[in-house]
Amino acid sequence: MRISTVTIYEQSVSSLNRQQSEYLRVGQQIASGRRVVNPSDDPQAASRTIGVQQAKALDEQYARARVSVRNTLSQEESTLNTASDAIARAKTLLVQAGNGALSDADRTAISKELQGIYESLIGQANSTDGNGHYLFGGYQDSSPPFQKDPATGKVSYVGDSNAHMQQVDSARWLSGVDAGKDIFLSVPSGSGYVAHAEH
Repeated sequence: MRISTVTIYEQSVSSLNRQQSEYLRVGQQIASGRRVVNPSDDPQAASRTIGVQQAKALDEQYARARVSVRNTLSQEESTLNTASDAIARAKTLLVQAGNGALSDADRTAISKELQGIYESLIGQANSTDGNGHYLFGGYQDSSPPFQKDPATGKVSYVGDSNAHMQQVDSARWLSGVDAGKDIFLSVPSGSGYVAHAEH
């Protein structure tokens, strides 16, 4: 059987095209640093790659959530430390006010400082995060959780008792910040020492 010149030529061209295609594919692999450049190169490997990419994206999402929780808890800790310092100062002033040697002017000054501490504590309880959300309002974080009645001066908690939760891995959720009700209204009203705000 004789093979025509045209057939030999077509086979040569076809072989050359295949080699050129393979050369381009290897060049793409080298340039990208990946064995699978197109899904058609290895469908199974491409499928596994998509799964790995999705898992990596989820891990990155969890990592961002952990950073967010850590930052929020750090802000809560800072706020509560400031509030604790203010309460310690108020205790010192109350003890000082019991001194019988103080003048009326001294007691007036102490009273004004205690009022300032009271207002600052309300401000701390109404602290916001970097996005303008109120830290201690639970899910009701778009308005101040502790509001003072201008007529009576009574402070009421208008937030809810839910703590913000974030998923930080596939099986774990963490609270980013506690509800203000659990922090600032947890002193028993029967203690006899604290004027308890309205719930």
